[in-house]
Amino acid sequence: MDDDPSLPLSFTTVCHTIHAVNGTRDRHLVLIAAVMASIMAVTLAAGCGDGVGAYRPSIQSEDAHERILAIRAAADSQDHSAIPLIVDRLEDDDEAVQIFAFIALNKITGERMGYELGQDDRAREQAIERWRDYVRRGDHKITMKQKTKPAGESAPRATASGT
Repeated sequence: MDDDPSLPLSFTTVCHTIHAVNGTRDRHLVLIAAVMASIMAVTLAAGCGDGVGAYRPSIQSEDAHERILAIRAAADSQDHSAIPLIVDRLEDDDEAVQIFAFIALNKITGERMGYELGQDDRAREQAIERWRDYVRRGDHKITMKQKTKPAGESAPRATASGT
């Protein structure tokens, strides 16, 4: 399939991938499959059309790839209400899911809670406990309210005199 510069890169990439995997020469089938895959990806990222968060159940899916996609969708949507589910994924059996959970939490909150990739088990467990405390205290809900300040409210600016 020729690259079409008017198509989004992800769409063209999906077409190439499907073509390579299936080994088919039928470009119409490849195009239909690529369109379907793109629609599924957009639908997942957009919350399946019924508002933000329809991907949340997939954060707990049995399939690691589905968990990763759902975690990424939550991060991309800045979905603070998904934080408790994502914190649980810091202890996922799949290391890739753990990494995506950490990245998502950092992207949504701007916090690390002492969690670092590659740290020893004890430090990791302590950091996960700090994330759990963050959720128990409801801090993720406070952050949601701060993100939705009414228009016109802003932080005070420092002046040249320091006041």
